[in-house]
Amino acid sequence: MKKTEKDYINSLVKNIENKEINLEKCVKELDDLCENKNRYAIYKKALLILKGTSYKYDLEKAINLLTLASFLNVQEASFQLGLIFFNKGKFVLAERYFLKASRIGESYFYLGIIEEKGKGKVKSLHRAFQYYLKGAKLNEYECSYKVGVFYLRGLGIKKNEEKGRKYLHIALKNKVEDYENLYDMFLRKKSLVK
Repeated sequence: MKKTEKDYINSLVKNIENKEINLEKCVKELDDLCENKNRYAIYKKALLILKGTSYKYDLEKAINLLTLASFLNVQEASFQLGLIFFNKGKFVLAERYFLKASRIGESYFYLGIIEEKGKGKVKSLHRAFQYYLKGAKLNEYECSYKVGVFYLRGLGIKKNEEKGRKYLHIALKNKVEDYENLYDMFLRKKSLVK
């Protein structure tokens, strides 16, 4: 998609969200783009429906639009579907869509949670670690935190305190929640497990 087309759709959505003077015109233009199967417009309209902004909130309709956008390879739509199904406890579906959103680092955080907690399947700390590591490589700092914890505790991977500190430091630099307590504890005790 051309950058200008995406920018245009984003400006339409911004006008709709801010309830600008040309609200009806913007909604009609977005609807027309959706009718013409513009994948990014379909994704953005689904988000507006989920928010109930200028469109009536309708989860089923939003899921249908997100599914279409996901089919048309909009990574963000796949990620949103993953979140919806994760929050509904439908982990097999969530996993499918998170895997399809492979360029979004946060997808790997949720995939790691599914594996770490055994949600909907047999628990696998090794697979969880692999997902967290992929997310960390995509600069998902929550994943960096999890990788650090896994290395420090030897969860699903051979214990490696040096690598654990390295990943926790990345999380610390990027202000990931809960990182400070574990990092301080590790620095003071030099070991998290006895």
